[in-house]
Amino acid sequence: MRAGWVVLVASAALAQPWSSGGPYGGAITAASASSRVVYAATSVGIYRSDDGGATFRNVSQTIRDATVIAADPRTPAIAYAVTASRLYKTVDGGVTWNDINAAIAPGILPTSVAIDPQNPDTVVVGSDCFPMGFVSAKQERPQIEDPGGIYESRDGGRTWRKMSNGIGNVASCIAELSLDPASPSHLFAVSTYGYQWKTFDGGGSWQMEVSPLPVTKIVAHPQLALIRYGIGSGRRGMPPPAILVSRDGGFSWTRTAGLGLPTIERAGIPYYDLTIDPSTARLFLATGEGVFRSGDGGENWIAVGAPGFPASAVMFDVPDSRLILATARGIDFAPAPGGLTWTTAELTGLRANVTSMAADPRNPSIVYASTSDWVRCCDDTHGRFFRSGDAGASWQLLPEDDAHARGAIAVDAAGDIYAAGPRGFSKLPAGSDRWIDVFASAPFPSWSITADPHLPGVVFASNPAAGTLRTRDDGKTWKPLQQPVTQVVIDPTNSNRVYGASLEFMRSIDGGETWVFSPPIPIPAPPDPPPLGTWSIALAASKPNVIYRLARFQGISSELFRSEDFGVTWTRFSHPAENDLRAQVLVNPRDERDVFIVSPTRGALRSTDGGATWKSINAGLPSTAINTAIVDSAGLFFRVALQNGGVWQMPLPPRGRAVRLH
Repeated sequence: MRAGWVVLVASAALAQPWSSGGPYGGAITAASASSRVVYAATSVGIYRSDDGGATFRNVSQTIRDATVIAADPRTPAIAYAVTASRLYKTVDGGVTWNDINAAIAPGILPTSVAIDPQNPDTVVVGSDCFPMGFVSAKQERPQIEDPGGIYESRDGGRTWRKMSNGIGNVASCIAELSLDPASPSHLFAVSTYGYQWKTFDGGGSWQMEVSPLPVTKIVAHPQLALIRYGIGSGRRGMPPPAILVSRDGGFSWTRTAGLGLPTIERAGIPYYDLTIDPSTARLFLATGEGVFRSGDGGENWIAVGAPGFPASAVMFDVPDSRLILATARGIDFAPAPGGLTWTTAELTGLRANVTSMAADPRNPSIVYASTSDWVRCCDDTHGRFFRSGDAGASWQLLPEDDAHARGAIAVDAAGDIYAAGPRGFSKLPAGSDRWIDVFASAPFPSWSITADPHLPGVVFASNPAAGTLRTRDDGKTWKPLQQPVTQVVIDPTNSNRVYGASLEFMRSIDGGETWVFSPPIPIPAPPDPPPLGTWSIALAASKPNVIYRLARFQGISSELFRSEDFGVTWTRFSHPAENDLRAQVLVNPRDERDVFIVSPTRGALRSTDGGATWKSINAGLPSTAINTAIVDSAGLFFRVALQNGGVWQMPLPPRGRAVRLH
């Protein structure tokens, strides 16, 4: 008979003692500045600063994942924000945001917004078309017009007109548009299919153009009236990005040399934003590989700021003569004119998107966290690396030589850190601030890394596509092992006993040299099918013969199984997150019956009776979207990393007495 589960939701009086010390900072997806007011959009909301970026406050309301934000250049309390399917406007600096989609057109899918700096009541919006899957719905209801195109309002967004007549069919699915700030009747647009359009009469007529147009951003030279600079084919998989110049007031455009910028061959590196210093006419460009500066009209460029770190926006703060840069780690500032020395502002409450954690087995007060920060819709390859020396009460950003996310991390018995990254595996020796590349690998995603808590330099790296590797000499050499697995778990009391999660549960008694499949879970009576797949394993040092695993069974995604004989026989339990393939099981190393399951959909669950019954322990957490979780080897803390929410921890004192960290 199957064991049941009971979900008990904790009341406020019984809230779990969760706490978080960070880490802080995260990717800014878009930013806009007007006078000393700065808006910064992130995956968790919109932040506003009224003092040039010295301090920020959250003004999101219900807005999440904004990709474009534009502030009124004369009245900064007015701003527009674009999300995946909505356009919002605020007239009170973010106290309230109004959805103005319906005022434009039914079903509009906004992608871009531009404000006329000479007449800020004039706003232009670009919209994508219906997704292909909605074509049939449109055919059934022909009165619904496809929303793709360009729309203009001349009264601050109250009424709108479609100004893209003449741009037909799929060419009207607008991906980006730009407005010439010195000649606002000049507009440029590109469709999601790569068609480029230009108008010089405010949308009265449009012309298709094959040569590059400044569809992403345009800036005007502060002293020379006819000179403009722009970004062509900026970031949506179009032709390679380019810096363009016009010497006739924006009517014709040519490509600059762009020497020093990410090369044309590297077409995947986007150009996001462009600004110009009004006193020196120096150009500053935000790209997927950092910010660059040009003093000769875009012909030659040098990198400034953090090299290789993606930047989504760059703005010039005239009152304070500073550059403001929005990056994958937050908001940075640099004094003009050079932009050489940058400092980072703190966006209070913006916590990092931690995707992997590891505690030092020698000292559980030392914890490491790796992040994955994205700048725009699909860029999730950049990250940072943090260390906490006080059990998570505070975090320090460690120096990096590579802005790419490092993925999975593990700490071995010597305190050395191993990480998976885009170039393979890297090692950060204990007490060092310099990463060492120890193994180059194919760019397979989802590497899992496990370090032996007792033997220095023994590390397993596994991936279902690439196989399983092991090093016993600090990463100098790596040996391919017999079986590819998704997770390796080492018995904390015996380094020779190793377990692997794969299509089956696997065991090794010689440190991973050879593997045997565990006898199958008892086959249920027909017509129930046998179990398939294991993806998460946990065992406790207090009683290593007790093993937990999450595996597929009877069509259910992740039922829990417990073995009390080193994985020979199993008992099946149900749990509340069994429909989530991304669930993870953990166990208190001091109490083999104290079990945790974390899930991006159900949050954190706990069982104190070995999996028979469960209760939610989410009370006190700001979100239930958990990326990953760990329990340190001493069993002092249970930690979860929330999606864009930092690391949160709950103490695990032994029953009947308290624990104090020294």
